[in-house]
Amino acid sequence: MSETVLSTMTVHEVITKYPFVKEIFIKHGFEGITNPIQFNTVARKITVEKACKMKDVDIDVFLGDLNSAVSDNSDR
Repeated sequence: MSETVLSTMTVHEVITKYPFVKEIFIKHGFEGITNPIQFNTVARKITVEKACKMKDVDIDVFLGDLNSAVSDNSDR
């Protein structure tokens, strides 16, 4: 069964489960996750969907990038 990143997951949950997607978050403008304090506070509460709305990031494109990376990594 393939794994999927959902818009309802928290940012912290996604990066903790799939650490290799951190660079995708950064590429889409979520540089704050590199700050350990923000990662361990804000990222634990905010969903992927809400984070995208706050940064005006296209959720469909973002989830596509995340899920493509997860799929590619699970094939290894």
